Amino acid sequence: MKLSTPSKVFISRIRKALSDNDSDPLVKELATEFSAFCNDVLSRLEECCEINAPEDAVKIAESEVPLMESLETLEKFPLFSEWISYCKNNSLDEPDLIPEGSTEKLVGIYKKWSGVNEFLKKRYRDAAIRKDDSLLLSYAGRILKVDPSDEAAKDETKRILRRYFRTEIKELDELVISDDRLSAMAIVDRLDQLPFDDLKKGKSWDTALKWLNAERKASDEKIASRLISGLPTQCSERALDTVKSTVDEIELIIKTHRLDLDKDDADIFSESKEWIIEEEKRIVKEEKSKDVNERFSKEITNIESNWHVILKSPLKEIEGSRRKLTNCWSEVQKLELQLADGVEDKVREYKSQLDDKIGKLKKKLRRRLIARVGTFLAVSSFIAFYIFAQLRSKTLNEQFENYKSARTVRPFDRLVKSTDTYRWPIAFLARMRPEIENAKAWIDFELDQYQSLYDKINDLNTEGDSGFGRPINEYWEEFIALRKGIADSATDLKIELNKHIESLERKWEDHRTSYVAKQRSRRSKVLQDIGSVLNLSPKLSVVARNEEYVKRVHSINDELDDSMRVVIPPAFLSDKTKEELSSAGPAMKEFRGQIDSFRNVIKAMENAGTYAEYTTAMKTFTDEGFSGTPEQVVANLLVQNDKKHVDVVGEILRP
Repeated sequence: MKLSTPSKVFISRIRKALSDNDSDPLVKELATEFSAFCNDVLSRLEECCEINAPEDAVKIAESEVPLMESLETLEKFPLFSEWISYCKNNSLDEPDLIPEGSTEKLVGIYKKWSGVNEFLKKRYRDAAIRKDDSLLLSYAGRILKVDPSDEAAKDETKRILRRYFRTEIKELDELVISDDRLSAMAIVDRLDQLPFDDLKKGKSWDTALKWLNAERKASDEKIASRLISGLPTQCSERALDTVKSTVDEIELIIKTHRLDLDKDDADIFSESKEWIIEEEKRIVKEEKSKDVNERFSKEITNIESNWHVILKSPLKEIEGSRRKLTNCWSEVQKLELQLADGVEDKVREYKSQLDDKIGKLKKKLRRRLIARVGTFLAVSSFIAFYIFAQLRSKTLNEQFENYKSARTVRPFDRLVKSTDTYRWPIAFLARMRPEIENAKAWIDFELDQYQSLYDKINDLNTEGDSGFGRPINEYWEEFIALRKGIADSATDLKIELNKHIESLERKWEDHRTSYVAKQRSRRSKVLQDIGSVLNLSPKLSVVARNEEYVKRVHSINDELDDSMRVVIPPAFLSDKTKEELSSAGPAMKEFRGQIDSFRNVIKAMENAGTYAEYTTAMKTFTDEGFSGTPEQVVANLLVQNDKKHVDVVGEILRP
């Protein structure tokens, strides 16, 4: 089976001719045949493109040598330009260059015919009947070109190629043994282009591949040297595409065989690559300069011819003209284009006048915009405030009622204060001023009450620190009023006051407990003192004349009265104290009364100025309260004898 098409045969012969660098008659014949072949390919392609019926075009392309294979091979041939130069230098027939994209153009013609797949598959089946593997591969390849998703064609191509590969490998073994290097290298060259790397092994394969690589290296070195020698001429002729393809081919040869160029060739090759970059920049700059120059000229001409119309145009159109002029002028300056004298001054004048006009129009537009925006904002603000006032007033009324029912002042106060920023729309637009004023009055009342109680707690705290100097009953009444005030306070204020009064409560509790304990101690002591006085059965006539004793009795009696008073409820009298008081209290008061009466009588007797006054005072001892006293005995004698003043003159009475 032969897999080499005419185009591939031509390419192989051309590469050999370029590497040998001679001009024998065979090369002349090759040039003539290749030129004719290329002309035939191009004429067939042109004929296919001119035919309107895709079916007829496909049939022309499929006649004789398949046009698609020839185009694809020739279009990808990297030494095509070099061969043209070679033919030109050696006065040989020059082939026509295959335009880039020719293969894709032909594939497009194939795809236009809806029955192309059936046509190619029918040809494929005919080749299968004839068992012509080369045709099978050719048709399978074109089927894949037209429909790359045809998996059956892919599998069939791989199957045929694998079978062909194995057949050729067997033949390769015989050629290597017989040392037929040319035939062996030809087989390896064909097989090396196939994708079956798993089959590329064995001693015969390695030997033949070694021969082929050596042959290729020698050939490619000659081709590279020839290509490099032609680069200066191509650069001087400014054949950019030719130079680029030549450089790519040289780089491929260097990379494939790892060649080291001599200094001269390396310099030429390096300069050629730099020339490609510079030439591309130059071409781009020339194209851009031409385009910029045309656009700038067009823009300047348009402005000059329509200047008055532009100045009377709307702002956006004037800005567009100014922007176009600026952009064009920036590109002109960037590319440093040579312009006629006076153009720069003209551009500057146009830009200045356009800027002045744009500035005036913008100011006018800005004033209109401000007026419209102001009106819109005013109306929108009023509507927004009105809607806000209605919604907010409804919410506030609900919150007011909730806070009042819950008696929470602090959040209510914060809510009312938060309305300061929008009180006018709420009060005016929603007519809520009375509700806000009532809320503030209620809050102020509660806060005043709170502050009064808070200050009272602080004052009592201060007095507590100094020991509660006033009577305890006053504090008791104040604490009752304070607790009542706290109980009547708002819920959250009550919590604050209860927390604030905690330290005062502790001080008051300590003071009250101390007072109650002291009162009970006093009561116990005074009852003991009364018992000690009464249990001794003192003689009235003796103790009444003892000043210290009399003072002690009075002191005990006063202490009894003071200690037995219930100033505050916690200092109540216990049952035991009441029982003791019921027996000892009256006796003590009676005893004190006797002493006081006795002393009063004595004092009256001492102060008597007449006998009658004296006897009157003396007769007082006859009362029952002075029973058992010597004075009563004397008084009884005085009453019994009933002596007058004249009867006792000179007598000495000694009570």
